[in-house]
Amino acid sequence: NDADLLAFLNTTEEAFLDLAIATPDDELAEQVVASSGRSMAEIDEFNTQQLDREPEDDLHRRLLKERIEAYAPERTDIKTVLKSIELDDWGAFRDTDLTAAPPRTAYIKTVLGIVAAARMADKARASRIDKLGGYYLYGDDSYLDRQILELLGIDAATFAESAWLNPNDVELGEWLLERIKPLSTGTVSAFNARMSLHGIATPGYEERFAKRRDEVCGKGRNDITTYFELMDIDDQDHFEIVDLERRPPRSPYDASVAGI
Repeated sequence: NDADLLAFLNTTEEAFLDLAIATPDDELAEQVVASSGRSMAEIDEFNTQQLDREPEDDLHRRLLKERIEAYAPERTDIKTVLKSIELDDWGAFRDTDLTAAPPRTAYIKTVLGIVAAARMADKARASRIDKLGGYYLYGDDSYLDRQILELLGIDAATFAESAWLNPNDVELGEWLLERIKPLSTGTVSAFNARMSLHGIATPGYEERFAKRRDEVCGKGRNDITTYFELMDIDDQDHFEIVDLERRPPRSPYDASVAGI
C-alpha cells in the first residue's frame, strides 16, 4: 500500500518522511498533491482502485482469513485489503487492560477536545473485558465520567460501545459527533476549565480533597491542589512507574539520590 501510494504521488519514502515529520496534516496534503502533479480525477480513480482492491497473493488472502476468524467470524462483507487492515487495527487496539498499565492522563483532550474523555475511553474499553482491575471506576461509578456523560448527553453503555468500536480518538470523536447535540467551543472550554481545576478550591470539596491527597501523597503536599494532579500521581504510584508524558523529570540540580 505504501509503495503504491508513494509511486502515485511521484515521491520517495525519504522525501515523504521528511515532509510528514515537519508539516501539519492540512499543509502536508496541499504540498503532497501539488508536488505530485496529480489531478483530482486521477486522485479519485486511485482512491476507487484502492478501496476496491482485494488480496492478490496467498499471504494477504491468508491474513484476511485469519483476521476475520479472530475478530469478526460473523462478518461476510470484509473482502478488500483496506478492510482487512482496518479490521486488524481494530482487533489489536479495541481492548485496554488496566491491570497492566494506567489509563491516559486526564489532561489529554484528543477526544472532541474534552479533558479526560480519552481517559474515560480507556476505562470503557477495560470495563468491556473486565480489566478495570478493581482499582478504576467507569461510567456512573465515576464522578468525572458522569460529568463527561452529562456534557455529551449520552449514557455510559453508549460511550463504552463507541470506545470499543473506535479505538482511534479521532474516529471516536467523529462517531460521537454523529449522535450528540453540537457542543460549542465555549461550552467545551468552560467544562475543561471547571474539571481541570476541580479540587481543593471547589466549594464543598475542601475536606474531601485534603483527605484523598493525604492518602495518595502523604502529609504536607499542599502544592497538589486538583484531582487531575492527584490522578496522575496515583496512577504512577499504583503501577510504580514514572510517566514523562504526565510530568517532567526532576531538575538536574536535584541531589536527593546519594547527594549527586
